[in-house]
Amino acid sequence: MPENFVHLIITSLSYNVGKSYKNHNDCMPYKEYLGSDKDVRKEVCY
Repeated sequence: MPENFVHLIITSLSYNVGKSYKNHNDCMPYKEYLGSDKDVRKEVCY
């Protein structure tokens, strides 16, 4: 994406409370959960 292309991003991460998803482990260890959106934040915030 070009720089300054996006001005607002809304995302909704899982709550990590054991909800059943088809393609997501919603019972991750806490440290793994905190880093689960790292790639998204890296792409859009830096």
